Amino acid sequence: MATDERGTSDISTTTETGLEPNVAGAVAYLFGFVSGIAMLLIDGDNEFVRFHAIQSIAFNVVVVAVYVALAFVSLFLSFLPVVGDLLSLLFTLVYPVVGFVAFAGWLFLMYRAYEGDRFELPVLGSIAASQ
Repeated sequence: MATDERGTSDISTTTETGLEPNVAGAVAYLFGFVSGIAMLLIDGDNEFVRFHAIQSIAFNVVVVAVYVALAFVSLFLSFLPVVGDLLSLLFTLVYPVVGFVAFAGWLFLMYRAYEGDRFELPVLGSIAASQ
């Protein structure tokens, strides 16, 4: 699939699902890693869709890992005497911030895929591109 200097792909063909590749790429983000896996299995032959499906899966795995890490840190901090409860509360307040950043990233990635752009996230994008 040819790309121009901006990284925009030539996405003039349809995919196995009958969707345009830009729509299929956006759908890969729609339901998190579930839709990423589904689009990878269904339209994995299309390079554009495969890239966005793999990046969607990786993005959602990282978001879940961050939430799990925050939960463990908050739990362990709660065992510290006196200061632990305050630190645990501070970590609990970080959850909505992480959620907002993840939601904004999800919308951004879905929009860029719909626009036909092959936007690569740092680290995750290069992993997706190498597959």
